[in-house]
Amino acid sequence: MVNYKVSDFIEDFLVSKEVEEGCAPSTIKAYRYDLEKFINLVEDVDLESPFLRQKIRLFLKKLKDLDYSKKGISRKIASLRSFFKFLTLNEFITKNPMATIKSPKIKIEESLPKFLDISDIEVIFNKLNDRRLFNSRKSLRYYL
Repeated sequence: MVNYKVSDFIEDFLVSKEVEEGCAPSTIKAYRYDLEKFINLVEDVDLESPFLRQKIRLFLKKLKDLDYSKKGISRKIASLRSFFKFLTLNEFITKNPMATIKSPKIKIEESLPKFLDISDIEVIFNKLNDRRLFNSRKSLRYYL
């Protein structure tokens, strides 16, 4: 019996995402990065290893130790979840090791975009009203 490793199916997974699901090149690149990061941090693991789930948890702990944000960790979890779902659906593995692993809770305040204060906007408009900015030789080069 052949012991397959995680790295043996990365290309198949990425082709599946690109061709069957129509993922954008940037999404494919992100999946590749996340899966390669997994292999780099916890080594290439046998898919049938009884320690696969522990290796995944170790990976998540290492990400936290490297000061990854909750959003960054959540993205890595989503990538791994999608990868192992692909392996399960295609019967390369029998049990999905990501089934019990949850994403970290992200507070609403952490996920909202930052806005400019009114005072910052006023400063920008005041700078734009100052015609000297547009009359210098340097700025004229940008318009030519």
